[in-house]
Amino acid sequence: MAAAITLNFRRSLGNKIFIVTAFLFFTAVFLFCSFYIFSGYDSLVKWYIGLNDCFYKKETWANDFFTPHVKESGNVYCIIALLLSVAGTGFILKRIKKTSWQLRQDLIIRIGAWDVLCAGICLAVITGFWLWGWPQALPSSDEIFSASNCAGIHPFQTISYYMLPNNHIFFNLLNNILFHSFSNKGISKNYLFFLNKFYE
Repeated sequence: MAAAITLNFRRSLGNKIFIVTAFLFFTAVFLFCSFYIFSGYDSLVKWYIGLNDCFYKKETWANDFFTPHVKESGNVYCIIALLLSVAGTGFILKRIKKTSWQLRQDLIIRIGAWDVLCAGICLAVITGFWLWGWPQALPSSDEIFSASNCAGIHPFQTISYYMLPNNHIFFNLLNNILFHSFSNKGISKNYLFFLNKFYE
């Protein structure tokens, strides 16, 4: 029998992680939506700009992007989100009562040593191509804009302010969080490109 790597996953631990994560998510949604609904338009503008007052077109943001009409529309969406979060929390609490926290049968995954070797070779080849192509590929204008204006501001501003078309929100958020200490987000984005190519 060929050598293999055995991964042992405890189902009960995975169940606990899922329940706790879902509960924290619904709680965060409930708190933010409550904050949004019960805050006035001017208060929200002041709070948002206070997160980081140096962002793209800050002077016209409140007139062109987050207008009083947008605030009213947001109230409706937040009410819906509140109801969903309450329902989701209720479902989680109900599941906690019914779920046994005792250890169940483990999930065992065996990975062949040959598969690990092939994956390692593929990773080395991908890394080599990336190192070779990185200096030769010039970034596009939207990539430079995103790195300069979106990835370096407050994370909430990154996900909530769609500044220009082709602004990759989730990519900028990852660049913001994972490489927060990097002063040059144009360089750090290249590491994300590498990870993206690897998982493709």
